Amino acid sequence: MKSFLIWLSASCLLSLITFFCGRGYQSMKSGYKLEVLKEERVESTLGTLKRLQVMETIGLGFLDTDTSIIQLNDITLYKARRDFQEGSPVARDLKAEGNTLSWQDGYQRYHLTIESMPRETGKTSTTAN
Repeated sequence: MKSFLIWLSASCLLSLITFFCGRGYQSMKSGYKLEVLKEERVESTLGTLKRLQVMETIGLGFLDTDTSIIQLNDITLYKARRDFQEGSPVARDLKAEGNTLSWQDGYQRYHLTIESMPRETGKTSTTAN
């Protein structure tokens, strides 16, 4: 009976070790990680505008670079990963004037005009034939 308990304890311990090793391997292979490095908020008439500098990694993430993200009310408008050992593209100089947003990323300047659409009411939407 004593040897049975020893074998049972050893096999349970081995099962736990292999389970956690498998979880660690799977996380290294295809796990998603997002770390916010910088966050800038700009209030505008359109809503809250956020410029995020994040480390977005899938898997091991060897030699990954940071990513610039611009969001308007949790809708992503711009997303670009910085080139390896380069300073661009990184979104900067984010400005909101009325319904126009502007920024630059080191390669190009962007001007985005946003207009709201009228909401459809009920089931009176038109469909194309």
